[in-house]
Amino acid sequence: MLNDVRASVEFVQGIGEPKPAAKRKLLESRAFRLVSEIRDLEGESLRHFTPLAHVESFFESRKAVRILVGSNQSSKTLHACVEMALAVTGQHPHGEYPKENGRALIVGYDGDHLSDPCYRKLFVEGEFKLIPDERTRKLRAVRPDLNDPTQIDPYDKAYSEKWVDAPPLIPPRFVKDQAWEHANKEIPRLTKLKNNWRILWRSSNSRPPRGRQLHLAWFDEDLLRAGAWVNELIPRLLKHSGKLVWAATGQEGGPELVELVTKAEEGCEYIDVWNLFITQNPFISDEQRKFFRETLTSDEEVNVRYHGEIATASRLVYREYKPNGIHGYEPFQIPLDWARYILFDPSRQHAGTLFVAVDPEEKHVWVYDGFDLQQAGGLPWAKAVKDRMGTMKFEAAVIDSHMGRNRHVGGLTDLTTAAHYWQALEELGVQFRTHGPMAGFFPGLDDIEARTLALKRWMMPRGPVSPFSGTPKLQVARGAIPQLDKQISRAQTEGGKGAKRSDKFPQDLLDALEYGAAFEPGYHPPESVTIEGLGDPPTVLTVGEQFREKRRYHAARRAALGGVGGRQFGAAMEIGG
Repeated sequence: MLNDVRASVEFVQGIGEPKPAAKRKLLESRAFRLVSEIRDLEGESLRHFTPLAHVESFFESRKAVRILVGSNQSSKTLHACVEMALAVTGQHPHGEYPKENGRALIVGYDGDHLSDPCYRKLFVEGEFKLIPDERTRKLRAVRPDLNDPTQIDPYDKAYSEKWVDAPPLIPPRFVKDQAWEHANKEIPRLTKLKNNWRILWRSSNSRPPRGRQLHLAWFDEDLLRAGAWVNELIPRLLKHSGKLVWAATGQEGGPELVELVTKAEEGCEYIDVWNLFITQNPFISDEQRKFFRETLTSDEEVNVRYHGEIATASRLVYREYKPNGIHGYEPFQIPLDWARYILFDPSRQHAGTLFVAVDPEEKHVWVYDGFDLQQAGGLPWAKAVKDRMGTMKFEAAVIDSHMGRNRHVGGLTDLTTAAHYWQALEELGVQFRTHGPMAGFFPGLDDIEARTLALKRWMMPRGPVSPFSGTPKLQVARGAIPQLDKQISRAQTEGGKGAKRSDKFPQDLLDALEYGAAFEPGYHPPESVTIEGLGDPPTVLTVGEQFREKRRYHAARRAALGGVGGRQFGAAMEIGG
């Protein structure tokens, strides 16, 4: 028997060639079958796969949500495939997956994406290369250079003619049954493995399955209706302490992917992110990388597909905003002699409100407080304002002029929205030193481009001719209004011609701040709140004063655009004027 095994090993390894009769007997022997099975097991892809050095920790992580995000051809999908294959075959060295009776879900962009790359990478094609080792002569994975992980090992590169494709990640011996959504297109529906693991396959434009408890879910690339998938799948992972893996190049800049990545950056203990880049993939040559980069058709495509930025990063409106840097301050009690303004953006669902102060030197505009009441009428909103009034009158209030002209958003009154909210302020005794022409409010600027430029001017460090050189006008209390920080940091355009502002994220507080920047609040000595029955009545603008305020409104608009046009303002931004 020992001689049979030795002969079988030598024959399988190609060392010896027995005579025809002995060869026939050898092929029929039990020893040969055992050795062949061992050879097949040793040749399986998962036994050879070695993760790239910067992704090793991905397989060791115990966090519930793991995201692989980056450029095209950076091996994101391969590493996600290996995670799935290790889990469903019961071979994961670090994961907490069951050896048997597990449930997995794979979600691709559409049906074709499920077929290729997802299904084919797992069950059909080899996803990396093998080469005979120079010492043992056994096959092993082609490996990166230890001295430069972005390049292939010199020996392996020199003998590239010996490379062979690795087998599929999940060998046929594991597969029990395969059901198809479209068999001719190889779009899978359900895969049953012999260890009773089940893999569900779904296109992201379908409805998420409900009620199914999962051990592992894998999202590949940007998803259609991503919000529905994320919010439905997370509860399905709770029972078994399941894991979600999302591998994507952020081409669409979907808010759900951005939100999860941002939460990880903010320190969420349940989410981890790995950034992968084509420049780190040793199996893409320098020449291929150069070709890829230089043939992309726009800077945005280069940023997303080559540099691995999520699309929103190249479309951010206020990339200069630094809440923990020059635009933030440690909160303090606003002095009584500072002028205070209310900036208000009402809608059917939100009542975004900011409180800003201007110091006597007009050194800064200080955003010191704010709130966003949802589905609140006039009185609840006015009460929240009254709670913040104190003993000094507000200087003025600015409102979204478009919404202010409409009838009340709640549909419960014939008043305009501006009149409805102002009436509530008067009812609760909220007082202002000056009243504007829109039922008491001053109208906010409708022109998005102009007010965006105005807010950018607030963020820009002032030039050498300013007494406050090197500092921006805008100051936001750190930690006081986290929703505002998020809205400024995530404001983006939709890309393409026209650069229309995207509405993927809430922006009511940001809109309110932009109205304030275009309005340009200045310093006026505040007045004490009038006690009931005493003091002077509130200042009401005459017709002439209203005309002058209207001229001031249009002057602020022209100033935001740089006078005659935008070029002068752009030049001023460049020199810090």
